[in-house]
Amino acid sequence: MTSPKWMAMFLTVLTMLLIPVLVLAQTIGDPSPCPPVTVSMEPVIQEWWEVLLSHLVEVVASLCMVILPILIRAAINRWTKKLDADKQLAIQRLIDGILSGAVAFAEEQAKKALDAGQEKTPSAQKLDTALSYARDQIVASGVGEVSREQLEKWLEARLHMQRGKMAAVEVAERRLES
Repeated sequence: MTSPKWMAMFLTVLTMLLIPVLVLAQTIGDPSPCPPVTVSMEPVIQEWWEVLLSHLVEVVASLCMVILPILIRAAINRWTKKLDADKQLAIQRLIDGILSGAVAFAEEQAKKALDAGQEKTPSAQKLDTALSYARDQIVASGVGEVSREQLEKWLEARLHMQRGKMAAVEVAERRLES
């Protein structure tokens, strides 16, 4: 897949080459592409607005040949930045979901072990379970490799956010009871 910058450069060069080539292509070929025209020797008098209009057309055409590639490139750059921002947001949401799932998975495994009659799972073991789950999910999703330290930081932040929500719910429940 080509990058948008290369695509912008390609479109700029194509525009700069294509317009003159199309103009030249109209002049090449049959020496008399039009039917014969009778020419009168009488001088043609142009109105002032016709002269002004012909000059305006030349100026606008020249400006379009210069400005159009610049505008196309600016539009492609803006589109690229928006796509990059959207991609980063999607990756952030994906990782956030994976981290929530990792915490829930570790808690569920600890609950299953407790229900099976085993002793309470230590926090370090739950963290290892959540880390391995999160790392497997992140690699499987195609995001790339993430270091263990970074995953630990993310998981601790996710736990803190969940505990903060649970504490807020408990406080709200106490207020309702009283």
